[in-house]
Amino acid sequence: MRKTPLSRGKSTLKKSGFKRKSKPKLAEKPLKKKPIKRSPIQQRKRKRNIRRKEIRKNSSSPLSKEIKLCDNVFSKYVRLLNTDKDGRVQCFTCEYKANWQKAGIQCSHFKSRGHYSTRWLKLNCEPGCVQCNEFLSGNLEVFAERLVLKHGNGILEYLDKESKRTVQLSVEKVKKLRLHFENEVLKLKAKLNL
Repeated sequence: MRKTPLSRGKSTLKKSGFKRKSKPKLAEKPLKKKPIKRSPIQQRKRKRNIRRKEIRKNSSSPLSKEIKLCDNVFSKYVRLLNTDKDGRVQCFTCEYKANWQKAGIQCSHFKSRGHYSTRWLKLNCEPGCVQCNEFLSGNLEVFAERLVLKHGNGILEYLDKESKRTVQLSVEKVKKLRLHFENEVLKLKAKLNL
């Protein structure tokens, strides 16, 4: 077999007149990355985004803290409303049953929690399993059918109308709601002996 200059054998390189180059030595100092050239508009946007992230990390308003607390208490309230004598709750849209305190059951909303006018409305909320509430996005078709069976024909129109109403929230209003639901939770626990 005849060797060509393209093959990498030692003898071929000698015949063709090419010499192997030695590897360059590594620099002793690490190379500095060149800064990315950004336009003034890109620089302003980047600074603004960094500031927003810092604000979100460092501060949360008293209102948002109170809303989270109210959500937790309301979730307990909704689950306890539908608890049987054994402390078990059934998902509103499927047959799954679990203890009311377990992570498998949540407070499921027909109209999303983004609508503050229906966020803490009993008619809008039922217990739901994680599968239906999170992975199936509330399983809304079945949810709507069962809401109509439970509350009557006008419930969907009422919730739709109510969700479009604007509500001004304050820390005091949300705190009153939270305290109301805390009292209701205590009553329900006493009633169910939990």
